[in-house]
Amino acid sequence: MSNTKVMAAALMALAIAGCNRGERNRANETGNAQAGNTQTGMTPPPPPIASGPATATGPAAGGGLQIDTQALIRSCLNPADATRPLSSFTDEQKLALVICGNREAARQAMTQMPMRVDDATTLTSIVADGPTVIYNVRVNANAADVPDAGKAQIEAAARANACSRPDMRQTMSMGGAYAYSFSDRAGQPIMQFRIEGC
Repeated sequence: MSNTKVMAAALMALAIAGCNRGERNRANETGNAQAGNTQTGMTPPPPPIASGPATATGPAAGGGLQIDTQALIRSCLNPADATRPLSSFTDEQKLALVICGNREAARQAMTQMPMRVDDATTLTSIVADGPTVIYNVRVNANAADVPDAGKAQIEAAARANACSRPDMRQTMSMGGAYAYSFSDRAGQPIMQFRIEGC
């Protein structure tokens, strides 16, 4: 597999790592009604993965991981807190929401693992470690064949993606982080990195 293909496969895997809270969260931030819900207020920090129908081929075919955000909300917020604006929570409460949201989203995601992203990339697991979500990705390549420059490009692209997304920046501002661990077809590590701020 060429270095270009390895990088493209890795970047596709990163695409599923972003949060996609959409209009519901913008409505929550402004105090408007949630999309599809008559309640007002906030939701917990975004799940670490994009919501959508689960498919065997994953995001490469337009699918993605399926996360029940209502179950996540019920797990992480009592009804009174669900109507509060995010700005009314203390830093400790925000961090607790991040930790709870990560745990619930990872629990749901693991029922769909492993998920094939494309012919070269498989998301093998998503693990919550407190405020950090860890994405474990297997690439159909040999670790020795991935040059340092390619690794640097993958990490730079992941950071640019995280910092361009308001939902991921918000999670990081509340104490959350995203960690990525890439391994080759034999399970040998290719690279690991963590994003905790922009």
